[in-house]
Amino acid sequence: MISNHKLLIDKNCPMCVVYGNTFTKLGMVDSDTISPYQLVGQDLTATIDMHRAQNEVALHDTVTGTTIYGLDSMIELFSQEKSWIKKPLKFPFIYFPLKQLYKFITYNRKVIAGNKRSPVEDRICEPDFN
Repeated sequence: MISNHKLLIDKNCPMCVVYGNTFTKLGMVDSDTISPYQLVGQDLTATIDMHRAQNEVALHDTVTGTTIYGLDSMIELFSQEKSWIKKPLKFPFIYFPLKQLYKFITYNRKVIAGNKRSPVEDRICEPDFN
């Protein structure tokens, strides 16, 4: 189980909420790890590339202050219990197609899964294009 991290998800994206809840239920992350992009505090916005986090899931290590994004954050999550899976997923002939699939899904998440209306006071979490 990954702890001492923050996984930023779009709280208005049903698909994002489902995978965040699934990661928690499967014991991949603790209950404090999932954080809505729209509500994350100033302490994290200063250390995370918030524009990039609109387009790619951000996994922020609260101990070291480092952040990984997108497919790399997903690989990090999935390899916590099965460290052997990380190396094959990083091979270029596997990583490149997965990266393209990830980008297609993440940039089109509002089309694929719909979108709940965001209150005006929320930080906007829209992909650059879809």
